[in-house]
Order: sequence, then C-alpha cells, then structure tokens
Amino acid sequence: ARRRPRHKYTDVVEFLLEVMVWRAVEVPPGPDLLVAGTTSPIALARAMAAHLDSVGDVVTLGAMGARPVYNALKATTLAKDYLARAQGDSEVNLLLVPTMSWVERGSEVLSLMLLTCVRAPANSTHPAVPF
Repeated sequence: ARRRPRHKYTDVVEFLLEVMVWRAVEVPPGPDLLVAGTTSPIALARAMAAHLDSVGDVVTLGAMGARPVYNALKATTLAKDYLARAQGDSEVNLLLVPTMSWVERGSEVLSLMLLTCVRAPANSTHPAVPF
C-alpha cells in the first residue's frame, strides 16, 4: 500500500543559504515587486534582473505567506543565474536582507515579508564574514 503524504506539497526543494555580515542595507518602506503564490518564479526572476540592470543594485520583494516567500527565494536563485549570464561572469552574488513590515487592512494587521535583494560582485573586496 502506498502511503499518502501528510501535506499537500509533495515536491522537496533544497536551498543552501549562507549567512554573512555585510554593510548596512537601506530597506525601502515598500516593495518594488509583489510576489503571490501564483507568481511564476521565472517571470519574477526576469523582472528582478531587469530591475537590477536598469534601476540599481537593489530590488525589494514583498511576500505574504509561505508559497510567495518560496517563489521569491526560487526567483532569486534564477535571477542570480540570469545576471551571471548577462554579465559573462561565472559568479554573481545576490544578498537577501529579510525584514518584516505590517500592513493594516481594515481592522486586521497583516505581516508582509520584505526581501531586499542586493547585487554584490563575487570578487568583492568588501569584508563579508561567514558565520
């Protein structure tokens, strides 16, 4: 007999996240791009790469809930690859700075995760210290 999964998501995904001390990053008051549970990580990654190329080295994603946060993380890994290919560089670092924001909607207060994504060259001389 085949066992049924205890949850509705049967896909397993692994992320390797490195924690580093980095310079202070100014987090904007609101997101540049909003992420939903139905957002395509590929389309979001392209939008992130375009924003990082045209506007500057920082883009902030806003997500409410587990699936949108997952989509934002997946898009970040894809955007890293897009930027590396566009620059002809084998490695581009995208640093994520998570912060929480609260939004009032009627009588409810909802939490919004802001993921500020900062482009940093892989060969950067800025002191980044792994924990």
